[in-house]
Amino acid sequence: NGYKSLQAIMPVALLGVVLSLLGGVFAAYASKTPARLQQLVSQRTAELFKSENRNKAIVNALPDMVFVVSREGRFLDFNNPTGNKTLMRAEQFISKKVSDVLPPPLAAEVMTYIGKVANTGQIMSYSYQLEIDGGTHSYESRYIPQTNDDVLVIVRDTTDAKKVEKELLSSREALRQLTNHLEDVRE
Repeated sequence: NGYKSLQAIMPVALLGVVLSLLGGVFAAYASKTPARLQQLVSQRTAELFKSENRNKAIVNALPDMVFVVSREGRFLDFNNPTGNKTLMRAEQFISKKVSDVLPPPLAAEVMTYIGKVANTGQIMSYSYQLEIDGGTHSYESRYIPQTNDDVLVIVRDTTDAKKVEKELLSSREALRQLTNHLEDVRE
């Protein structure tokens, strides 16, 4: 009789031993998982920090102004490492709409480009002039899709280059006229 009751208990005892072993394996695995997870989080955080620092260095090395503008035309961020002239200080236009900051014709063009870039994912360029502090400034802007909702706008002040180009054309014209005059005198 004792043998039969032992036979009846044996499968239950064996199941208990197997479950205990499985519980031990699970506990050992579970105790290592948070450490591994923590290690992965630390690695990814370090990689993200490194990438962010690299991107900041690239943006700060540009001689251009960099704007982040939402699809709806709201200024979200701004970087101007070389201190280019702007219509107003960043604090005065961040979170405002393009139409509240720029002259109406320019604001309409900017919004057209933002819409095209946001919809197509294509990079686009646009050149324009803007009155700042009583002087006309020339700009070239590049519109680059950043996310589905944001566009990166890189703006370069080309005023000095345009002045030099105009002076060069004027000098060429003066030289052409002088050459023509000299040819007339020779004849």
